[in-house]
Amino acid sequence: MTLGLEQINDLNHSGKLYASVIVSAYNRLEALKLCLTALLHQTIELGKYEIILVDDCSTDGTKEYIDKIIHTESNIKHIRHQVNQGLACARNSGIMSARGEYIIFLDCDIISEPDFIEQFLFYHAQYSDEKIVVIGNLSFHKTLTDKNNIAYFAQSRYLGFRTKREIAKIDYSNLPPRYFAGGIASIPYSTVMEVGLFDSTFKYYGGEDTDYGIRLGNHGVRLIYGASVKAYHNDPVFLQKYKNKRIEAAREGFKIMLKKHPGCYDNTWISLLTPINKREDPILLVVIKLFSKIALNPFNISMIEYWLQKTNKYRFLYSSGLYKFAVMGWTLMGLQEANKKYSSVWK
Repeated sequence: MTLGLEQINDLNHSGKLYASVIVSAYNRLEALKLCLTALLHQTIELGKYEIILVDDCSTDGTKEYIDKIIHTESNIKHIRHQVNQGLACARNSGIMSARGEYIIFLDCDIISEPDFIEQFLFYHAQYSDEKIVVIGNLSFHKTLTDKNNIAYFAQSRYLGFRTKREIAKIDYSNLPPRYFAGGIASIPYSTVMEVGLFDSTFKYYGGEDTDYGIRLGNHGVRLIYGASVKAYHNDPVFLQKYKNKRIEAAREGFKIMLKKHPGCYDNTWISLLTPINKREDPILLVVIKLFSKIALNPFNISMIEYWLQKTNKYRFLYSSGLYKFAVMGWTLMGLQEANKKYSSVWK
């Protein structure tokens, strides 16, 4: 056990566990096995934390697997939804069952380092007099980014892999609400009780994290980046899969966000894709919006997709600008689409 836990040993007086790790899962059994294995081999004692696995009605053998291991792993609690309800509801089920002083949210396809929980707790000990949320340091394993430019680009969107220019514009000790990442974050239980549960209106991919980040900010909670809280994203990235996720986030999550939090995307590139507001948009913004939608037409985006597919294995042909342009195009597609049923990109 390294330096840090001595500062939070007073948690024992409350009779609560140090942490409740809420793992949300849906049809990702093989990834889940690796996730749980890592969580069961942490640097803090097993009796000091609990793992709450919320299975959102998986059909891939997840239930049978958990039913077997909970007989030998006493700190795993299994919650199973009888109907698929979405990520927000899964996290809420975990919250309502949590007994730890701190809640750690973790997606089932993330493999944590051995000191993962301890490092989260260490950050909270350092800021014990403030209301904070800690966002962990997520990355892909090198084997997933080698000869895979789309995975390399996806990793560049994580806080630990931004360019120097981007880092200069981000305050890592006071992150904007949109950087809340429910897949790898820790928050005091008392803060969750103050802010409330995730909005279960978000049943599809995307949106629930940004909404919760805004609500945290409204309650005076500061988001900080925990560089030493390291974990690997065990999720192979392919162009079509990445495209589908961007489309779905815009089709569902972005639309709900715009209704709940008008202006939440102001000063971001997403604002350039929203409908023109003749009453409020300055003339220059109207022109930019029109130009953006013309430039992001399906033909241009399809040509870029073709190029990205053909050059995916060649790092020397990598262009983050092309990927960003494609993401804008996919986002516009999502904003223009009508509602659809659940997709296959639930995480």
